[in-house]
Amino acid sequence: MILKIIKEHKYFFVPYFLFLSIGIYFALTIDKLNSHLWLTSYYSQITDILFVWITKMAEGWFTIPILIALLFYNYRAFVFTALSYGISAGITQILKRVVFDEQLRPVHFLHQHPEFRRIKDVVIQEFNSFPSGHTTSAFSIFICLAFLVKNNYLKLLCFLAATIIAFSRVYLSQHFLKDIIAGSIVGTSISTLFYYFIYEQKTLLKHPIFNNSLAIFFRRSGN
Repeated sequence: MILKIIKEHKYFFVPYFLFLSIGIYFALTIDKLNSHLWLTSYYSQITDILFVWITKMAEGWFTIPILIALLFYNYRAFVFTALSYGISAGITQILKRVVFDEQLRPVHFLHQHPEFRRIKDVVIQEFNSFPSGHTTSAFSIFICLAFLVKNNYLKLLCFLAATIIAFSRVYLSQHFLKDIIAGSIVGTSISTLFYYFIYEQKTLLKHPIFNNSLAIFFRRSGN
């Protein structure tokens, strides 16, 4: 069934697996400090401004309005996206703060390196590096949208949006490459599992927890 989902949404998954393969290869073959310095060595004043704003697309001011819009558009889509977003974010926070709580961010190792860049007005965090929470949220939200839209090119656009947000975390020196790879895996895998249980198996919404008046209202209204 999962293979069927991947095939039906290949415009997201094919480039994602390519991104994952290249990312894992570089993470395994190049020292994380050298790879970070190389990835951040290409910059300009314009990209500095752009990535400061792009990275915010994984934050609540952008994601919560999407969830609210889905609530009034389609109850099942709302439940699917909200669960995917919330659970994947929760898992990432547990990994960051409990399992890998000693993982430090680039600034801890490179703050005295002559090639390390600090972008004006960007507060660089030092702790809880692995995995990237922004990347988890970005891939969770945008793969959910990719599942919901019909147009294949919009699915590809969703992948590109999630990837650019993920890269912004490296560009701003908030995370290493391995952090965004792990974050993307959490966001993508959790959302895919919820899509399977909600849209393919159609079992999750039958659970009593969803058998409330709001759900009944949306079902009766044809959504």
